Amino acid sequence: LWDFLYKDERYRNRTVVVVDAEDLRNWGVTLMEDLSVERTIADFMHNVEHSSGPLASLAGCRCLVVKSPLGLIIHSRNPATGASSVNSSFLPYAVSGPISNPKRYGRMVGYSIILVAALAKGICWALSQRRAGDAEFESHLDAGVRYGAHLGLVLCEEHLRRGFIRVDPKTPPKSDVDPDPYGELFRDVAPILSRAGTGPATGKAAAPPGGKGAGKDPSGNGRDGRAAERKDWSKDLRIVSVDFDPQALRGINGWSRVRTLPGRHDWLSVEDAAIDVVRFGLEAVASAAAGMPPPWMKRNQRGRPEAQQVRPAPARTAHPDWNLPPRLPFPYARIGKLALVDRDEIDSFSHIGKLLQKYLSDLNWKRPLSIAVFGPPGSGKSFTVKQIIKSAMGDDAPDPLEFNLSQFQSLEELSNAFHQVQDRGLAAAATAGDPPPLVFFDEFDTGFRAESLGWLKYFLAPMQDGTFRDAHSTFRVGRAIFVFAGGICDTFHEFYGKQRESKEFRDAKGPDFVSRLRGHLNIQGINPGANSDGEVGEVGDLLMFRRAILLRAFLEESCPTIIDVHSKKANIHRGVICAFLRTRRYEHGVRSMEAVVQMSAVSLSRRQFQRSSVPSAIQLAMHVDAEEFLRHLQDAELEGDVH
Repeated sequence: LWDFLYKDERYRNRTVVVVDAEDLRNWGVTLMEDLSVERTIADFMHNVEHSSGPLASLAGCRCLVVKSPLGLIIHSRNPATGASSVNSSFLPYAVSGPISNPKRYGRMVGYSIILVAALAKGICWALSQRRAGDAEFESHLDAGVRYGAHLGLVLCEEHLRRGFIRVDPKTPPKSDVDPDPYGELFRDVAPILSRAGTGPATGKAAAPPGGKGAGKDPSGNGRDGRAAERKDWSKDLRIVSVDFDPQALRGINGWSRVRTLPGRHDWLSVEDAAIDVVRFGLEAVASAAAGMPPPWMKRNQRGRPEAQQVRPAPARTAHPDWNLPPRLPFPYARIGKLALVDRDEIDSFSHIGKLLQKYLSDLNWKRPLSIAVFGPPGSGKSFTVKQIIKSAMGDDAPDPLEFNLSQFQSLEELSNAFHQVQDRGLAAAATAGDPPPLVFFDEFDTGFRAESLGWLKYFLAPMQDGTFRDAHSTFRVGRAIFVFAGGICDTFHEFYGKQRESKEFRDAKGPDFVSRLRGHLNIQGINPGANSDGEVGEVGDLLMFRRAILLRAFLEESCPTIIDVHSKKANIHRGVICAFLRTRRYEHGVRSMEAVVQMSAVSLSRRQFQRSSVPSAIQLAMHVDAEEFLRHLQDAELEGDVH
């Protein structure tokens, strides 16, 4: 059948192929599933262009849809021009994401059936729009496949959350009943996603899930509509959808999510979008990028020349009349309380999350799992790891044991620390299902007994065999998660790459220590690197956006009174935001930014973070260049948009 379809160009140009990413891997295609969308797409397109195997043949069809735990990759080819496009779509709030734990949410079968049915629905819509000589058919087909794929994403996620059939313990299911889970899924969910069941003005479902009238089908037969128990489908099942130009993918390393924001909403620059992240939050900015800003998210255009006004959005292509959840063109990852827009961080964090899941599920892995974390002082190394672990382990994540090696004066103190780990491990083993202890060894790269990196040699046996020897005997530590946080080296390369050939590093057993690690993280700071002259560089777009995310978090924690409880808008002066974002260097990294927020005298009566709230220059000088900070504070006043 495949030979018949592929060899005849007429059929090949009308064939839509759905394939699982795991099948591609079995055919020898390198396609990672736990990476950022940028790297995944670059990996996919590299295989398309350089493979002579199955993937190259599949990409020659009209459409290729690749499904994986990350989401969907949609590759479309226009038969008339030969031009191709590639799209990545996924659900950022899905419980079935790439680093979710199947033990927490279970597994389901039938995703392919649901996806193919939804795609067929989209293709049927495209065919229904076809007219004799209709030149728009190809664009209709692309739209139909895209909407069908998005519908499939939503339904697959709902399929996992609902299960096949609800079993009432008091009333066992009848043996002669043959449930139709897929048909039931489409019947229950389709009215919610269809505009036929929506009001003409609001576009909201007439009977929203979980609200009054939920659980009934349109005919009123009282079906058990477990579509669910969520109040807001638009928020819960929003789809991230990013289009890539294959011709530009060769330079994907220069592609940045944040640089796609200027020109959307009314942002003229990445800084405009970053300011709105501080004011309204990252989630609101992602929605505004999709053309869905809430009514209170309006910027004051005062002071902008007419020539700088944002160009109007292009006309949208006709699409099926389905009220699918909104599509977000600006993707970001959320792991616990962490919001990530840097693809390198997303790649590393996803890898560590997968590694933790593997360790927790493989009880034959008897030795501890060892991970190293590096970052500038105050970058939040322990907080970051805790969020990754909590994301992987859920509510079962244990409270960590934390030890700062720079405060230890003797091996006896380290021995006592391992005894605590042993006690925690024995308690976990006695309670079936409890996770192994989580242990933080902070500043592990400090010296001991006048020897640089003097602690490393004492961790070799615990890391390799799960044992530790004190002055009297050898005892077993058991399964545990060891997290080694650097205190001197800011990156793994600085710890290992620069020192690997030095005699001092080899004598300290540095290579042996690294060989026992199973992963590492580099936590990004908020200061730019030095330029070729050794001076502090400029604040780039990605760094400015990272600062905005952190500043918003600090405001929510330290200044909750300035944030409106309904709109979540932070009442903060634009000049204050600009000063935080533009200042080139924070003396103590993230801690300095947090300190300046906490030192500021926010007006409790007005509930505002005003320019006058900022500490005096003498106090600011502890954490930033006070003259530069105050200059940015004043410069923003002259730029017009001050509200």
